[in-house]
Amino acid sequence: MTRVDALNMPVEMISLCDDGGKLRPLRFRYQDAAQQMVVVRVEEVVYQKESQQAGLAACLFVCRAQLGERQRVFELRYAVREHRWTLFRFLS
Repeated sequence: MTRVDALNMPVEMISLCDDGGKLRPLRFRYQDAAQQMVVVRVEEVVYQKESQQAGLAACLFVCRAQLGERQRVFELRYAVREHRWTLFRFLS
């Protein structure tokens, strides 16, 4: 069974927008439970899609990265109107 940890945590993001308008997360940081800043380099965007959540446009990115000793899969969300990134949940 896959464990899902829901977070919906705001993150500071470095992303790339190509000349066609396609957005791609590159690196982000967040504050962990010990109040330490954790920097995560996105190794791969596995899946992405646009969605409507509570009537607001968002872009969802399922990504893979190394966090400590472990390879993790997680979902990032970008709220288009607010220009805000969140680490929504860990999928593995």
